[in-house]
Amino acid sequence: MLNNINFLIITACLLFCLIFTSCDEITPPYEKKDTIVVDSSIAKIVIEDYTGFKCLNCPEATQIAHDLQEIYGNDQIYVVSIHAGTFAVPNQFGTTDKYKYDFRTQVGNELNEAMGVKGYPSGTINRITYDGVKPVDRKKWASKVSELINEKVAAPLKIVVAPVYDPQTRKISVEVGLKYIAAASNQNAISVWILEDNFINWQKDGDIDVEFYEHNNILRYSFNGTWGDVVSSNTITVNEEFIKKYSYILPEDSDWTPENLKVIAFVYDNAAAGRILQAEQKAVVIQ
Repeated sequence: MLNNINFLIITACLLFCLIFTSCDEITPPYEKKDTIVVDSSIAKIVIEDYTGFKCLNCPEATQIAHDLQEIYGNDQIYVVSIHAGTFAVPNQFGTTDKYKYDFRTQVGNELNEAMGVKGYPSGTINRITYDGVKPVDRKKWASKVSELINEKVAAPLKIVVAPVYDPQTRKISVEVGLKYIAAASNQNAISVWILEDNFINWQKDGDIDVEFYEHNNILRYSFNGTWGDVVSSNTITVNEEFIKKYSYILPEDSDWTPENLKVIAFVYDNAAAGRILQAEQKAVVIQ
């Protein structure tokens, strides 16, 4: 738990002493390369992948996102799979044995509409607006990510996430610590979500129906709704710290596997068209 945010922040700052290198723009094919060490003081990148299990090309987008994580590191790029739209609608029971699971969430449906997603797969990259829209075609993810990495945009804050799960109470508790290293507006907001890995279910892959497809980074739940919580009603000053606490009790009939859950927390700025400023993700610790 976050008993001493200053201690954790100091520990995180030690990582900044690592040597970092810039990277070349990545173009297809996405061949695996040696991992590039990136300065951890720059803003991390969140790819919100709008997908669906009936979407023929969505596994390709998943692979692109995975390759980018392989190149830049799982701690530099976070991926959220948001099942929404036509290709995420489950089949009715009795019509077929396939595609009956409902991956959708209210938050995912609302974001899908708010972000103006028109085609699948597509994704937002730190919710930045490109050419008047936020969704980016999967074939452009690599170049956009490369641009952000090369820009070395400094993050105005550090985030520490500590999620734990109590099997006795079925409660997931999360403490999120924020420390600002630059002043910020009173329009910063924080979102805290539960994601799940290693969930096996149907998936279209081209013309093939894959029965035992491994779904990862699934958006399962938001602790604080679609748009999160305002960090502070006042202008945020340098070195100002905040601790946010959240909890959720897994329903008795939940098919989520606690060992496969993780929590992502990110702060975005409504004064900057909703751009994500910084993110952090941690696996849920079983008590």
